[in-house]
Amino acid sequence: RYQLLPYNYTLSFLNHQRGLPLMRPLFFAEPANPALLADASSYFWGNDFLVHPVLQSGQQQAEIYFPKNGPWLDFHTGQRYAAGSRAAVSLQADRIPVFVRAGAWIPQAQGLQNTTQFDVSKLDLHYYYDEEQTLSEGMLYDDDGLTANAYESRAY
Repeated sequence: RYQLLPYNYTLSFLNHQRGLPLMRPLFFAEPANPALLADASSYFWGNDFLVHPVLQSGQQQAEIYFPKNGPWLDFHTGQRYAAGSRAAVSLQADRIPVFVRAGAWIPQAQGLQNTTQFDVSKLDLHYYYDEEQTLSEGMLYDDDGLTANAYESRAY
């Protein structure tokens, strides 16, 4: 969780500024797809992560829908899944199925043990390359974490 602190802090900023939730339903990607209105099997974490929680003990495989705002890359293995597709994904006991939208820029912090150690000058910037993605953009919001109304007072 500490590695993703810069990503999550940016999501929190976007929540504050635009009201965008951190955890988002699949229909956010495809509002015209009625099948997704009741689909709670997966969710977005921000715009760039697709998470599929495992809710049954001993489950070996999951049928996962990969929304059309992909393609999607397995966060752990890099395996590619086409946008708008379904796939039976083998589950691992030591991790939750997490996928990253192709073309995403994910800032990650290095070696944190707590939030007070965060230093924006020590970031790893991960780009999830896919040859179909010819345009991509990202955002990183940072402030000192202490100043009230930092954005409004331009202290960011």
